[in-house]
Amino acid sequence: MTKPYMSQSGYIGVAKQTASGTYVTPAQYMYVDSISIDAQTEELVSSPEIGGGRDIVDGSVLVGPISYGGSIDFSVRPESIGLFLLGATGAVTSSGISGDAYGHTFTFENDLVPLSIEKSVGDGLENFGYTDTKVNNLRFEAAQGEFVTGSADVIAINETSGKTVQTSSFETSPIFTYQSGSVILDSGEISVKSFSFEINNNVQDDDFRFGSRSLASLVEKRRELSASLEVVPTDSNIYKKSVYGSTSATTVSGLQTTYAGALFLRFESAYKVAGTTVPYQMDITIPKAVFKSSPFAISGDEMITETLDLIPVKESGNDIATIVLRNETASY
Repeated sequence: MTKPYMSQSGYIGVAKQTASGTYVTPAQYMYVDSISIDAQTEELVSSPEIGGGRDIVDGSVLVGPISYGGSIDFSVRPESIGLFLLGATGAVTSSGISGDAYGHTFTFENDLVPLSIEKSVGDGLENFGYTDTKVNNLRFEAAQGEFVTGSADVIAINETSGKTVQTSSFETSPIFTYQSGSVILDSGEISVKSFSFEINNNVQDDDFRFGSRSLASLVEKRRELSASLEVVPTDSNIYKKSVYGSTSATTVSGLQTTYAGALFLRFESAYKVAGTTVPYQMDITIPKAVFKSSPFAISGDEMITETLDLIPVKESGNDIATIVLRNETASY
């Protein structure tokens, strides 16, 4: 019987590639809220010619170069998020902690690790495989006491339809919640009410060559990290420092150095790795970040909050940021 309608399957498969151009069948699957990886192409239409009439004539339209990209939205779980972290950062080192608990330290490298992604459309409608997929953007956000949500923007070089539908194996570990976070300013901590954190790899996706409609490569350009934090202020010091340059100043004067601090965020699940006292956790540590101006958010009689927009910067001898994940996966 023909199905009256279909919908998205609600999951994807992800695998780390060991060689460019070689698809790896995923063994790790993850539930997603939405996925929109699609073909991205433009039609080539010839220029109007004198005497050619007012209509586009048959044979003057061709399909041009093509790439594949889109976004994936999901709730952040301890096991499956590891491959996206590896794809967005470029390197990971793993070691055992206790029993079945492992720790993974992700560091930011120049070259990204390509992924293979499987996307199932509907109930048997089609199954696609994407090869040489790079994570262009990876974003996390949450508020205190809420689940941590994530989104990834990806770009792939090749798509193949008709992939064999695998027996999907999903993790059962619970979704992360936003456990704690702090901004270190002048040796003091400020509690964070909500946050967003983004990795932007600025992948160049227009390297087309003669003889092929597909991308020849995906090249990482300047990496940009950003964070936005909502805090409840107890004084106007952050505003004065970020805008005026010091707490004693009452207005701006000339050029000034940026106001900087450090950032630590922790996501944690309500459960521990089985047989251990190690909780599922993910920590983001940024040694130094400069602050943009931090205005007060005032609306009627609502609580006054302040938004801190930060730009992480790389100091000599330090990584720009480090992400540590603790779960039951031995390695990525």
